[in-house]
Amino acid sequence: MPLLSQLISIIEERYPLRYQEEWDNSGLQIGNPAAEVDKVLVALEITSAVIDEAIHRGCQAIVTHHPLLFHPPKNITADTPQGCDIIKAIKHDIAIYSAHTSLDNAPEGINKLLADKLLLTNVNILAPMAQSPEAGSGVIGTLKAPLNVGDFVNHVKTALKCREIIYGNTTLKSIQRVAICSGAGTFLTQKAIEQHADAYITADIKHHDYRDAETRIMLIDAGHYETEIFTKELLRDVISQKNRNFAVLMAEYERPARNFA
Repeated sequence: MPLLSQLISIIEERYPLRYQEEWDNSGLQIGNPAAEVDKVLVALEITSAVIDEAIHRGCQAIVTHHPLLFHPPKNITADTPQGCDIIKAIKHDIAIYSAHTSLDNAPEGINKLLADKLLLTNVNILAPMAQSPEAGSGVIGTLKAPLNVGDFVNHVKTALKCREIIYGNTTLKSIQRVAICSGAGTFLTQKAIEQHADAYITADIKHHDYRDAETRIMLIDAGHYETEIFTKELLRDVISQKNRNFAVLMAEYERPARNFA
């Protein structure tokens, strides 16, 4: 049976830890690298339901995008959801590995996948990393032909399978050059403007962000969950293509953290 260390090597070959941001905690969260693993559950993030699914489906490891241990816990008890998740995973001998900004910043990471889904061409890193310029935050590319604002909004909704998106006012009549950063990416708005993007797709945009940008760029909030759920595809594919001894399952009991009425 393959080992957890082999699973980690496969993931980090594509999404090396040197790509993660300084504040991040990508990597092995729980587990023994020498443990045997042959069935892996891939999820966006750890929840009690995801751990229960891993137990039910006989998985020895869970691979996520969002880290379980993002902020160092002061204690691990059953009094908090995080503590319950940690205790449950350890009790059932389930390893947890997370590829967060190591995947976000990778050249073939989530933002490149979103660009492909939006049919962008000439895609480049929006904010390259100083120490690894082949990687970095966000991407920017070009639609083959400009779209009017209404058609572009519908294109984004369809391509990213969004139930709804929020977009700001714009003085532009058409959109062709597009920047993208999955998850919370307003820190890159100025970079997108400097690189002459007509529109910037990200998530967690605030009211004043829209106001500040409306004469310079069209901001689109496509949702944090909605832009990052595709990380499951990337993680599934990189594991299954590199080593067919791992059975890779997609978590089925995930849901967005918020609902729409």
